[in-house]
Amino acid sequence: MSITIQSLFLVDTHVSILNNLGQDETTFHENSVAVKKIKKEGKFYTYASGQAFRNWLRTTLGKDLGWKLSPIIREKKIAFTEAKPVEYPDDDLFGYMRASKEITLTRVSPFKNSALISVTPVKVMDDFKVMARHEGDPVPYGNQPYSAILKGIFSIDLNNVGTFYTVNKTGYLNCTEEYIKEHKTNLEEENDPFFYKDANTPHKRYRLAQSERMKRVSDSLTALHKLSGGASQTAHLTDITPKFMILCAIEGGNHIFSHVVFEKENRTFFSREALEEVLNDYKNELKSPVYIGRRKGFMEEWDKELSELSTNRKNIIYHSPVEITKQFIENKEFKGFF
Repeated sequence: MSITIQSLFLVDTHVSILNNLGQDETTFHENSVAVKKIKKEGKFYTYASGQAFRNWLRTTLGKDLGWKLSPIIREKKIAFTEAKPVEYPDDDLFGYMRASKEITLTRVSPFKNSALISVTPVKVMDDFKVMARHEGDPVPYGNQPYSAILKGIFSIDLNNVGTFYTVNKTGYLNCTEEYIKEHKTNLEEENDPFFYKDANTPHKRYRLAQSERMKRVSDSLTALHKLSGGASQTAHLTDITPKFMILCAIEGGNHIFSHVVFEKENRTFFSREALEEVLNDYKNELKSPVYIGRRKGFMEEWDKELSELSTNRKNIIYHSPVEITKQFIENKEFKGFF
């Protein structure tokens, strides 16, 4: 049975610049940088790329959770990590590809995420400034700050965290046989339930101890509430920790919460009906309570419905984002997922 942790979360930005696109080609100003935005149904939405979010999380895990991060190796126009998932938990959680003349190692990332996209359409501001701390004429430059609520989703495939394969298949040739032998004291060997050499002979897979797999997942969830990063933080400091969050464990990989928060008439809304629909539709697949966190002061108008939901439905727990993450990790069911 494949269990994934799923989450929807919101980030509240105010005059922010989290992810730049590069030189703004729509203006005559030479030193003007555009933010990333996408057009949908004739309207523009700002976003921070999924890659940027992964970088913020990886960096936070190293700085604040003490992870030993895999070194980045640069060769001409390519870059790659060490591809050593036993020593480096970020290689495990975020996946990799490393090619050599002898072998190409690849790993599907157990941690998957979307871009962070504004819920409502956004009109970015062209903000022009000058650098004037030197003698002579000031140097003009520009950027595009915006205010928006950004929505993101992520999932963690618990079946594959701390689980490594040597199957000659893209995404599953994680390690060489020599690497497995080198770390055999850290890994448990078992029959793989999915890959077979022939009709009767399963491949082997190799797993870290349950305690280490649990730690890597719990650290990843805890890091969300210590998250920092984004462009132009010196002059546009933005708190990018989740202000609203839904968290649960579910059987299967499809994300069920993506439409619980939506836009209407340029405003952000929470849909109780959409949440109750997916809870009913997927009641047999849910493997944990559904934890909902909201920071006080953010979307206060949602509090009444969320409080009623947690009172009327036994499988909904409502608190702050930090507290619901802590409760999710400490729940006795959490260990059973591994």
